[in-house]
This record gives sequence, structure tokens and C-alpha cells, in this order.
Amino acid sequence: MRRSTAWVIFMSIFIADRVSGQLSRFLSELVAITTFTVATPDGWRRLDPVQSSFRLACLIASIAAVICVVAILTMAQLDLVSDLSNGLTIGLVLSTTISFTVGFLICWLNARQMQLLIQSHERFAQLSQTDALTGLHNRLGLYSNCVHLSTPYCVAFIDIDHFKSVNDRYGHLAGDMVISSVAKTIREGFDEAAHVARMGGEEFVVVHTLAPDRFLEQCEGVREKIATTTVHFQDLQISTTISIGVALRGNREIFEKVMHSADMALYEAKRGGRNRICSSGAKGGRQIIA
Repeated sequence: MRRSTAWVIFMSIFIADRVSGQLSRFLSELVAITTFTVATPDGWRRLDPVQSSFRLACLIASIAAVICVVAILTMAQLDLVSDLSNGLTIGLVLSTTISFTVGFLICWLNARQMQLLIQSHERFAQLSQTDALTGLHNRLGLYSNCVHLSTPYCVAFIDIDHFKSVNDRYGHLAGDMVISSVAKTIREGFDEAAHVARMGGEEFVVVHTLAPDRFLEQCEGVREKIATTTVHFQDLQISTTISIGVALRGNREIFEKVMHSADMALYEAKRGGRNRICSSGAKGGRQIIA
């Protein structure tokens, strides 16, 4: 009797020791899949649902096997199992098969649903920072991408000249066409590194880390192209121009201050006759570029 008891204890300790390594290795992943608080969006993006679910299902099956062996050995000690060998075989086969299958399905479904949830969240976050009419960033998107910039950069504040008269004369649908056309020209006038946003109405902002001279050249190219482009709406041909105010980030200036300087330069361009670029000087003065 003592020998049988010692053998049961030895087998239980041996199996538990073999599984403990698996348990410690997969525990963090198990918690990540079964809770929302531990898993990060970046981790879920990298997660392979099949591979992760297989590993966790193996862990669950191993735990089930340990419980099954301990239970059958305990029942054998109590003379509740007549054939220990068959009992262990049948118990292990049933417990591991059922627990692995159920565990894999639950883990895979959970992991897949979490991935879909993360993708949906990222999609909504992108939509919240995108202007619906032009596809450019909106104000929130611009600030999210630019407010923490630490390198020198230039800001261009762009406004469509006499846009209200376009709406009054041709209607709001025509106005939307003009905004879309101008937005496309602005986006195509700068490379992909530029942050281009529609601030609302007929106002746009471009933020770029280009050298000031190069940035002004690209702004002038955009201004000239818009001035020579006709927007076709139904049987109408609508011409428009833009005014641009440019500012350069000084030493440790915050983003809002640079934006304000560009806005003031835009005001000078408007007051100077429109269809031109006005650059904010280093000491607060304004220089008419075109």
C-alpha cells in the first residue's frame, strides 16, 4: 500500500514538473488572449491566430492530462478503478482530445475577434483624422502628426481666394468640386513626406521638413498650377486662385506658434492682393514672394 502511494505521489510530481515549464512559458500569452488589458494593439497586429491557438490548446490539453492522471490514480488508490492501465489510456485520450479541440476553437475565435476589433478601431481612428470630402488629414489628423515634431520644418497656410463668391454664384456642389480640385493639386504638389490637411472650409495647411527655399518653390508651383487650372462642373468652367502664408519653425517654437505665424503671413498675402505667397520673416516681418 505504501509503495503504491509513493508511486502515485512520484508520478504526480513528475507530470506536474513536466507541465510547469509549459505553463510558465504560455501563461503570459494565455492572459493576453483572454483579457483586454494585457494585450496591446501592436501585439495583436503581430499575432498569428492559428499558431497561438495551437500552442495554447497544447497547454490546455497538458493541464487536462495532468488532472486526468491525478484523478485516475487517486481513484485507483480508493479501489474505484479496476483496470488502471486501461483507465489511464482511455482517460488521457478523451481528456486531451476534447480539451485540445475545445481549447483551440475558443482561443482561435477569441484571437480572431480581437484582431478584427483592433482593425476596426484603427479604421475608425483613421476616419476620425481624415477629411471626408478631400481625403486629406483634418485638423485632428494634422495636429496628431505634427504637434510633436522636433526638427526644423515649414508651414504653409493656404486659402482659396473669393471662395464665398464661388458658392454664391455656382452653388455648394460646385464649391465642393473646387475644394476637391484644389486639394488634389496641393497634395500632388508636394512629396509623400509632406503633411497636408484641410482645416475646414477653403483653408488648407502643409507641413514639411524641406529647406525653406525648396519649400517656397513647391508652394509657388502649386499656386501657379491652381491659377492656370479650370475646374469643370457640369457645363461650367470655374477658375480660382489661392493665397499662401509661409512660416519657418524657429528655435524651440511650439507648433501652434508656427501655425499662427503662417496664418498672419496668409493675412498679409490676402491684404496684398491675393494670388500670392507671403513669407513670415525671421523677426516677425513679412516678405511678399509672388
